[in-house]
Amino acid sequence: MLVTAPVDPDETRMPSPQSLRRKIIIKHKKKGKLDSKKTINAKTAPQTEEDKNLEGPNINFTKMGLMRLEDRVTGVWVLYSFALSDTKLCYTEPPRELQSQSNESEAESSIPQNWNATPNVYSCEPWYHGAIVNGRSGADELLRRNSALGDGTFLIRDSESFPGEFSLSFLCGGNPYHCNIHVTLERQFYLPGLMKFDNLHEFLAYYSENPLCNISRGIAVTLNQPVSSIVNQAHINECWFHGRMSKEEAEQMLRSVGWDGAFLIRHSQKNTHDFVLSFVGGQEIKHCRIARDGRLFVIGTALFDSLAEIVEYYSRVFLYRRTKLKDPVTDDLVKNCQRENKKYEILGAQYIYLKLNNRHEPPDDAPVGADQLGFFELADCSIHKTSRGGSANKRFTFLLAANDGATIARMACNSADELQSWLRVLRDSVRIPHAARREVMKLERKTKCARELSGLIVYCVATKPFYINDPKPDFHCMASFTELVAAKYADIDHASQFLKCNNTRFSRIYPDKKRFDSSNYDPTDTWNCGCQMVSLNYQTDDNWMQINQGKFLQNKRTGYVLQPNFMRSEKYHPHKAETLAGIVEALYMSVTIIAGRNIVRTRGRGIASPFVEVELTGASYDSNKDQKARTPTAQDNGLNPRWHDSSTFVFGIKNPDLALIRFVVQDVDVWGDPSFLGQATFPIRCLRTGYRSVPLKNGWSEDLELSSLLVYIQMRARKESTFVQYPPLQEILEVHQDTVLDQLRPTQSLTLPEAVPAPEKSMRHSQSDELVSSPIKSRFLFTRRLSELSSRRKSDRDAPSTETS
Repeated sequence: MLVTAPVDPDETRMPSPQSLRRKIIIKHKKKGKLDSKKTINAKTAPQTEEDKNLEGPNINFTKMGLMRLEDRVTGVWVLYSFALSDTKLCYTEPPRELQSQSNESEAESSIPQNWNATPNVYSCEPWYHGAIVNGRSGADELLRRNSALGDGTFLIRDSESFPGEFSLSFLCGGNPYHCNIHVTLERQFYLPGLMKFDNLHEFLAYYSENPLCNISRGIAVTLNQPVSSIVNQAHINECWFHGRMSKEEAEQMLRSVGWDGAFLIRHSQKNTHDFVLSFVGGQEIKHCRIARDGRLFVIGTALFDSLAEIVEYYSRVFLYRRTKLKDPVTDDLVKNCQRENKKYEILGAQYIYLKLNNRHEPPDDAPVGADQLGFFELADCSIHKTSRGGSANKRFTFLLAANDGATIARMACNSADELQSWLRVLRDSVRIPHAARREVMKLERKTKCARELSGLIVYCVATKPFYINDPKPDFHCMASFTELVAAKYADIDHASQFLKCNNTRFSRIYPDKKRFDSSNYDPTDTWNCGCQMVSLNYQTDDNWMQINQGKFLQNKRTGYVLQPNFMRSEKYHPHKAETLAGIVEALYMSVTIIAGRNIVRTRGRGIASPFVEVELTGASYDSNKDQKARTPTAQDNGLNPRWHDSSTFVFGIKNPDLALIRFVVQDVDVWGDPSFLGQATFPIRCLRTGYRSVPLKNGWSEDLELSSLLVYIQMRARKESTFVQYPPLQEILEVHQDTVLDQLRPTQSLTLPEAVPAPEKSMRHSQSDELVSSPIKSRFLFTRRLSELSSRRKSDRDAPSTETS
């Protein structure tokens, strides 16, 4: 139901959430008596120096979007995010997911469709060649190269037409032939219409003694000698392979190029059978050993069929932090870099702050902030549409040139419509004077609101500016400001006054416009100051988005959470724990990380080496973001890692109503850096004590199938109360096994006790028992039942005996 009139004509404050249930409220600027009155008051209200300092930057962009910029050194087209201000065209790195998509579309070669990260069981056999480069034609070339072995020379490779199956390639009469080896659901191997075998070894043993016949094609041959795949020399002619180059020579070539993603592969100086991948990552030169295991190439625990597959794989997957393999270092590239001298260029018009080698700090007045990589000054420039051949994403190009004709930059759009849109706004920026353009933009930005729509605005009237010291705030109005202004209002000096304002009117926080990478900010401080709507970038799977998802698990996931009553107390301060005395009781919590299960890597290859971080967030005096509790690392055990007694952590929580606990499972990669595997975030008030199974979720807070942690949770209201060590499972089984077996009949099933209903006096305490205590497998259910029986027996033994009438 749409709200078109006040809920109560005589109301003096915002209606309660209960009275606004199932109601739709429109937020917009309002015309008429209310809007004009507030506008006059806002203009005539005295503005202090403090308010001026709290205002954020006022930078407006005419157009923002993605384009490709041609690198003048390498000739490579690189994807950037562009933003057009008054007279400057700025660019930054594109968002992570778009950058990966761009890399996939720009790559000239692609990973074969039958590529699989899991190594084949026949990988170490000399006759198995995996996914051969160029497929069938590549197999023909290998057979002709080994034709001296005679008829019956063969190899087995992955099938191109049927993923998961194989192809047999062999010589007969000096000509190569190919046939598919099909695989049944029972993993039996056979040629069409012929007998089946349990594995390829039996298949080859049979056809090495019995002829392989095809009467229609005149083929009758027994398999003889395999084409060995142990010696793989396909990388010798690759531009990125430099043979027996020394480490010093490789570093000198990489230093001449200098940008992240430049790489080369060379022989190892210590072991002639191994190789070394040298690359630039994070503005540092790194060397990664590539070991040989038979015909396979090994990096860490990841297996590859060839060096070319390593290059293809890590051109799509991060090799080191946020570095992928991009540009192979060649002699020609080094000469071009030396000729350009990697300096800032000034061609005709000013081409300011161009990153050619190392990353430089942007100037203080950079329009897009610290993420800015460079910008073009558009004054005294001209824009020309050009026609350029090549791939589809480079057809729609235009040229930025100085008035004397010197080329400044060449850019490409994805479509003709996008090209016309950019040409129109860029030519306007070049043509219209700066002062006149500012006036035009002011008129264009003026909000227009129809009279009919204005009549529907009752609550959440958008007004600005916002004054934190307004003596008579209007509860009909709603303030919206960026995270930067909100952070200054939420600091220790202004938080109390900010909380009082939010107790009267709505406030809305949104990410700063400079976040081109769609990153997020910490929402907890604004929540603690009473802000009702804190907007985040839902397209980013970072820790702040995960905390936001965990926050709203409360109240049965209805989408809103009632603020605690103490936030309306006059003496409460969001950053001072002493103001909670007599209002909120502190809580002491012990968390023991016992074990985990089915913790696998979501990216890359190999076995995970997980460890768990326990993070507490909420009020500023309760957060441990800088000193997270961490378990030891379970080396190469992602199936059932165990941590036992060495992973017990005790937390003192002064404000449990605002606190959240976050379990993060990380993996230690070959570089020793942590890599995200899974997480789970829950409000403290939603936790239950005892043995609990914590279901893990991915970065988007989606369930990871069968992945969970086994934890033991204890809570105490006083610090003097000591925590007992969690009882071992085997001890509980030995002591109470007979009691449990007597109570469990063959016709009875083991069930969990009913959850304790939440108090009705406050909706903020109504949590769903399914948040943390999700169904555990039979072993955990049995253990929980044993623990409850143990506690019941102990309480019966300690209770004094009484007589009943």
